[in-house]
Amino acid sequence: MKTIYTAIISTFLLLPGWSLLSAQVEPVLSLVTSLNINGVSTLQFDGDTQLEVQYWNNEYLQIEIIVDDPHFTKAQLKSLIPLGFFRLEHEQSGGQFVLKMPGLERKLTINGQEVNSFVKLRLTAPRNLTIDKPLNPWQ
Repeated sequence: MKTIYTAIISTFLLLPGWSLLSAQVEPVLSLVTSLNINGVSTLQFDGDTQLEVQYWNNEYLQIEIIVDDPHFTKAQLKSLIPLGFFRLEHEQSGGQFVLKMPGLERKLTINGQEVNSFVKLRLTAPRNLTIDKPLNPWQ
């Protein structure tokens, strides 16, 4: 009887720990914006950062800038927004759309950690849009 109680108590103690281990880690900072790209067939990303592309049936491009390293606090990263570190620039000529992040050209460190290497972009693009950058899979 004692072993049954021990087994039941152990099960209830282990379940919360298991759910904590299997939970996904939230990014420290996530910025989202959308751009209307009607009439565009090709998107070129001009930048050196990790890029993930997903497709959907909407006619606009959704861009999510993600910083997911626990070395930085949300307040530290938010202070970089007014400085233009996460600013997106875009040009459209003909059927091509060029997307740039000029702030990433500057190397920036906080507490000895380089912020640039932890910035990732997730593009959610219309299905008919072609992306002209070699994609780096997220690690």
